[in-house]
Parts: sequence; structure tokens; C-alpha cells
Amino acid sequence: EKLVSNNFTNKEESYKTKFEVPAYERRKVKFDDVPHSSERNISRFNLNDDNQILGNNRFLHDNVD
Repeated sequence: EKLVSNNFTNKEESYKTKFEVPAYERRKVKFDDVPHSSERNISRFNLNDDNQILGNNRFLHDNVD
């Protein structure tokens, strides 16, 4: 009876761990810092078919519609 009670307690703790602690924390996954969305790094250059740089990107402009 004691073994069954102990087994039930372990299952209950396991259940709580699985559903209350995110998987990435349980598996100790490390994430790289991601830049904030306001920090945009967009190239203003294009490449042609011969992989030559074509100056400013005509699809990007500073004027907002």
C-alpha cells in the first residue's frame, strides 16, 4: 500500500511538472537573444542576375503611405 501511495505521488508530481513547467525549461534549452522588432536591419541594395550590386532598393522608401 505504501508503494502504491508513493507511486501515485510521483505520478502527480510528474503531471504537475509536465503541465506547469514549459518543455524548454524542463529540457534546459538555451535561447539566443533576439533583437527587438523595432531594430530593423534591412538592406537597401539589390543584386542583379550576375550578382552585381544595384544601389538602392527601389521597393523600399522612407515615405510611409
